[in-house]
Amino acid sequence: MLTPHIRLVITIRTMPNHLKLNENHWIDKDALDICKNLSEAGHTAYLVGGSVRDYLAGVPPKDFDIATDALPNQVKKLISRAYVIGKRFRLVLVHRHNVQYEVATFRRNPTHAEADDEEVQNDNLFGEPEQDAKRRDFTINAMFYDPKTKQVIDYVDGLKDIDARVLRMIGDPVERILEDPIRILRALRLSHKLHFQIEENLRMGIANHHACLAEAALPRIREDLLKILRLPAPERCLLECHDLGVMKTCFPLLQSIYMDQEQSEIFETSMHRAVHFIEDYSDPKEQFLCFTYAILKALSANTDKEIWDDELFDSIENSLKNEFGVFKSEVEFIRKNMQLISSFSRIENFIKRGRRRQTNFLSHEAFPYALKLAHWDYYIDSETYLNWQDLYRRDIPHMVEKDIEKMKTRYSKRRS
Repeated sequence: MLTPHIRLVITIRTMPNHLKLNENHWIDKDALDICKNLSEAGHTAYLVGGSVRDYLAGVPPKDFDIATDALPNQVKKLISRAYVIGKRFRLVLVHRHNVQYEVATFRRNPTHAEADDEEVQNDNLFGEPEQDAKRRDFTINAMFYDPKTKQVIDYVDGLKDIDARVLRMIGDPVERILEDPIRILRALRLSHKLHFQIEENLRMGIANHHACLAEAALPRIREDLLKILRLPAPERCLLECHDLGVMKTCFPLLQSIYMDQEQSEIFETSMHRAVHFIEDYSDPKEQFLCFTYAILKALSANTDKEIWDDELFDSIENSLKNEFGVFKSEVEFIRKNMQLISSFSRIENFIKRGRRRQTNFLSHEAFPYALKLAHWDYYIDSETYLNWQDLYRRDIPHMVEKDIEKMKTRYSKRRS
């Protein structure tokens, strides 16, 4: 086995001052406890992947994944509230305070004999830390942190790439892209998240082999698109998708927008401003709402159509579902938002309605989103916005009380 390149955390030059030395500043306490419990039982347990990468790159870590030599069933016995999941790739999910932690056993690549054996599940071949590191996608994602020794363990020169701020694929970029085309979107997203430069061979591999993304599963494209939309400047990442030809393969609707200078400028401006609109980045509805709004705004440029035009929305509905993986319920939610926006400038019409119709209008799930969106993009002025807010606050408590009374009535009927 090769000797790992080990560097003490204290010597990392790129470590930001506010995270120096004390692991309590950056390691989630529950993740630390999981590692400690496995270690005390005689197992190796490291933090791995995004948390180590982000910390060393100067970004506060959010997700903490753990790699260990303990087998999934051993982890389940040693850690409370742990559940073994997956068939193709077995791992353990540990639940703590509404947060999930993934605990995976070190993997290895199959031998030639195992690769030819149809009964062998290649993703469930367990191995050593070095073998596991070399199976991962990018060098900066393949570093381990040992909380016990407070050391970074690096088998693939990830530390060098962190220092140089370079995103490099482990192994041959073309081979690894063809192995999993989603790595193209991941590479683009990570380079923009960390402000790293994509290594030249990887960049050429993306430009020359983006067509393989056509075979990628739609749910995985949706997942990575949502992560792109969570970036501080998603429009820059999408622009690079266009420049490298990825957009043509993956997102044809966006490609058509980027082929028109005026439309692309409107789309990019709306996406840039959307960062100030979205409050809950864990809610895909809100992310896709802003994304779709930017698309509709771009497509309505130089036409007689408004963004709430049903024909305009109908023209992109299939793309929302089949290119971006937006769920049917999310599509209907977005459509309702567009329809509501058109009503906000006519508050006098709302006041003339009966009480029941007013309540139905105000109680729709899309109402607060649509109102905020209309004000955010200047479809209504601040006075109108505040008037609608007053109406909403007036009726919502009343509606909640009515719902509670209905539930109590149903419950008492069931008991009787």
